[in-house]
Amino acid sequence: MRYRFLMLALAISAGAAVALEMTLKTGDADLLTRDLNDPESAKFRNVHPSSIYGDIICGEVNWKTEQGGYGGYRKFWLDPTEGKKAIDPDPAFKVWAEGLGCAPAQP
Repeated sequence: MRYRFLMLALAISAGAAVALEMTLKTGDADLLTRDLNDPESAKFRNVHPSSIYGDIICGEVNWKTEQGGYGGYRKFWLDPTEGKKAIDPDPAFKVWAEGLGCAPAQP
């Protein structure tokens, strides 16, 4: 019984992450990726809502560089209601990520 509960909890959390990622890809990804070298190549992972503000989306994005290879995942935050975004190492990311609930507090 305990095993079934654990599997159900994992399935629900995986489904929620997929649903959030699908929403990001179909609706808000354009806002996040439009300034990238190859917006269609963008891949997302660890996408989650902010721990403080429900409208803010946090995660990591990777896209193809001008040389055609992927450059590695970079953290981002996105506020689709305000049309604001930042991808690390953008100074706006570092300044706001922790305050928006996207980055863990430094000890």
